[in-house]
Amino acid sequence: MDLAEIRETLTHIDTEILDLLGQRFQLIPAIVAEKQKLTLASFQPEREKELFQFYETQAQQKGLNSEFVHRIFALIFDEMRTCQDNHKN
Repeated sequence: MDLAEIRETLTHIDTEILDLLGQRFQLIPAIVAEKQKLTLASFQPEREKELFQFYETQAQQKGLNSEFVHRIFALIFDEMRTCQDNHKN
Protein backbone atom coordinates (compact mmCIF):
# COMPACT_ATOMS: atom_id res chain seq x y z
CA MET A 1 0.00 0.00 0.00
CA ASP A 2 1.30 3.43 -0.85
CA LEU A 3 0.79 6.56 1.24
CA ALA A 4 -2.28 7.68 -0.71
CA GLU A 5 -3.96 4.30 -0.19
CA ILE A 6 -3.09 4.29 3.50
CA ARG A 7 -4.55 7.78 3.88
CA GLU A 8 -7.69 6.75 2.01
CA THR A 9 -8.08 3.75 4.32
CA LEU A 10 -7.58 5.96 7.39
CA THR A 11 -10.18 8.43 6.11
CA HIS A 12 -12.62 5.56 5.61
CA ILE A 13 -12.00 4.30 9.15
CA ASP A 14 -12.40 7.81 10.57
CA THR A 15 -15.71 8.16 8.71
CA GLU A 16 -16.90 4.89 10.26
CA ILE A 17 -15.94 6.18 13.71
CA LEU A 18 -17.96 9.35 13.08
CA ASP A 19 -20.93 7.31 11.84
CA LEU A 20 -20.83 5.21 15.01
CA LEU A 21 -20.63 8.31 17.20
CA GLY A 22 -23.64 9.68 15.33
CA GLN A 23 -25.55 6.47 16.04
CA ARG A 24 -24.60 6.69 19.71
CA PHE A 25 -25.82 10.27 20.00
CA GLN A 26 -29.07 9.48 18.16
CA LEU A 27 -29.96 7.30 21.16
CA ILE A 28 -30.03 10.31 23.51
CA PRO A 29 -33.82 10.89 23.35
CA ALA A 30 -34.43 7.23 24.21
CA ILE A 31 -31.85 7.33 27.02
CA VAL A 32 -33.42 10.47 28.49
CA ALA A 33 -36.92 8.98 28.29
CA GLU A 34 -35.88 5.74 29.99
CA LYS A 35 -33.88 7.48 32.70
CA GLN A 36 -36.82 9.79 33.41
CA LYS A 37 -39.16 6.80 33.56
CA LEU A 38 -36.83 5.12 36.05
CA THR A 39 -36.10 8.42 37.85
CA LEU A 40 -32.37 8.09 37.23
CA ALA A 41 -29.88 10.95 36.98
CA SER A 42 -27.97 11.61 33.74
CA PHE A 43 -24.74 10.70 35.51
CA GLN A 44 -24.57 7.11 36.72
CA PRO A 45 -21.14 6.77 38.38
CA GLU A 46 -21.37 3.00 38.94
CA ARG A 47 -22.37 2.34 35.33
CA GLU A 48 -19.57 4.57 34.10
CA LYS A 49 -17.07 2.76 36.33
CA GLU A 50 -18.21 -0.61 34.94
CA LEU A 51 -17.87 0.66 31.39
CA PHE A 52 -14.40 2.07 31.97
CA GLN A 53 -13.28 -1.29 33.37
CA PHE A 54 -14.75 -3.05 30.34
CA TYR A 55 -13.09 -0.62 27.93
CA GLU A 56 -9.75 -0.99 29.70
CA THR A 57 -9.91 -4.76 29.23
CA GLN A 58 -10.95 -4.36 25.60
CA ALA A 59 -8.14 -1.86 24.98
CA GLN A 60 -5.54 -4.21 26.45
CA GLN A 61 -6.85 -7.13 24.37
CA LYS A 62 -6.61 -5.02 21.23
CA GLY A 63 -3.11 -3.73 22.04
CA LEU A 64 -4.30 -0.17 22.67
CA ASN A 65 -3.14 2.20 25.36
CA SER A 66 -5.85 1.94 28.04
CA GLU A 67 -5.27 5.52 29.25
CA PHE A 68 -5.83 6.78 25.71
CA VAL A 69 -9.06 4.79 25.44
CA HIS A 70 -10.14 6.06 28.88
CA ARG A 71 -9.63 9.68 27.76
CA ILE A 72 -11.64 9.11 24.58
CA PHE A 73 -14.58 7.61 26.45
CA ALA A 74 -14.40 10.24 29.18
CA LEU A 75 -14.91 12.86 26.46
CA ILE A 76 -17.75 10.87 24.90
CA PHE A 77 -19.48 10.37 28.26
CA ASP A 78 -19.09 14.05 29.15
CA GLU A 79 -20.66 15.12 25.86
CA MET A 80 -23.43 12.52 26.20
CA ARG A 81 -24.31 13.87 29.67
CA THR A 82 -24.34 17.44 28.35
CA CYS A 83 -26.60 16.44 25.46
CA GLN A 84 -28.89 14.48 27.79
CA ASP A 85 -29.20 17.48 30.11
CA ASN A 86 -29.91 19.77 27.14
CA HIS A 87 -32.47 17.32 25.76
CA LYS A 88 -34.39 17.37 29.05
CA ASN A 89 -34.85 21.13 28.83
